Amino acid sequence: SSAVEMASELVPKRVATNSSRYGSVGIFSELVEGRITSTEMNQIAQKLKAQLGTTIVYDSKVAKQIRMNHYDSDTNQIHLMGGSSKQRRGLFYEEVQHAFDHKAGAYAGKLTNKQLHAITARNIVANPLLPTTAEQNTALLKLAEEWAK
Repeated sequence: SSAVEMASELVPKRVATNSSRYGSVGIFSELVEGRITSTEMNQIAQKLKAQLGTTIVYDSKVAKQIRMNHYDSDTNQIHLMGGSSKQRRGLFYEEVQHAFDHKAGAYAGKLTNKQLHAITARNIVANPLLPTTAEQNTALLKLAEEWAK
């Protein structure tokens, strides 16, 4: 099944408030290492826009102000602190997956930050738009299992 279908099956169809989504668990960059190329980002951004209507704001003043990359469900935008040449693959994937998971109704308001990110980690593995290696998938799924408790 798709990442969106998986996300919708994991938790009740209530969406978390934006404030409950702030706060990084900060490990996606380590598990899905390296910089992502501009070409890869542009391809993902185009598909994200076509599938969900979500846009990406690079060098976002909002992200810089709160010192955090984030997906804003009110505007359907991903806000990234750096420019496109500075994006880390894992963090980019995390915010893209947040958009998919939010649209699928995967985030219940009562989830802890770790539980929310457990869903994100599982669904990065399942999302064909976000290519990962077998080793990365194993690490993401292990982390998701730990966080889901």
